[in-house]
Amino acid sequence: MLANNEVGSLQPVAAISRAVRRFVEDEENRLPIVVHTDASQAIGKVRVNVVELDVDLVTMAGHKFYAPKAVGALYVRKSMVLDTIIHGASQENGRRGGTENVGLVAALGQACALVEKNLHEYAVIMQESRAFLLEQIQKHCSLTNVSCQVNGHPELSLPNTLSISFENIDASRLLDLIEADGVYASAGSACHSHKQDRTTEQEKNLDRDGKHITTISHVLAAMHVAPEFAKGTLRLSVGRSTTQEEVLHAANAIHKAIQQLL
Repeated sequence: MLANNEVGSLQPVAAISRAVRRFVEDEENRLPIVVHTDASQAIGKVRVNVVELDVDLVTMAGHKFYAPKAVGALYVRKSMVLDTIIHGASQENGRRGGTENVGLVAALGQACALVEKNLHEYAVIMQESRAFLLEQIQKHCSLTNVSCQVNGHPELSLPNTLSISFENIDASRLLDLIEADGVYASAGSACHSHKQDRTTEQEKNLDRDGKHITTISHVLAAMHVAPEFAKGTLRLSVGRSTTQEEVLHAANAIHKAIQQLL
């Protein structure tokens, strides 16, 4: 994963790829190792160059950079040989037979063209919105004496993703309160609805009194985020068109919800 989908940190994929190549070359008769990275979170927010990454396969999801849902792409190094996934026709170089959705493919191509042309502008807009959102949340926290911390690398991270933890606040209850105020976020990655996650987790994570136990994500656990902070973590995202008014509304909604939970 080129960029972590929960905290937004950029991973040293290029360095990992070089280390893998060196390992293979160190001894004769070692089988080649294929390196794949999922760049779905990164494309459209930061520069992604497959040559610099030195990887064999790169996955991208169109909806992550404003193409329609249900379309994506897989970069394959020319020297790679992949087995056929769906047999029967010659579409997609014989790897996946079936009629292609030309409209979605064209939309994905246009989204890529816009990213190539405007990436720096997009990144600056998102970075400024994220910084303003964090500033507003921290200001509110200082007024209510609630401790908060940002998770992830302070510099090598996506410009749009903010993972922030509030001490001794239940993220599950916080999400319900801000959602009622028109603010949609998640307690982990954005790939799943928090309500769906909680429905299945509630069946498994109940204490003896039948009360829901807030669990800590594997990402935050691996980062050794203190439990009293990890259980109160929100993952917030901004976009290219996020306005200052929307950021203020989100920060105020979070502040109001935290006050209700104190």
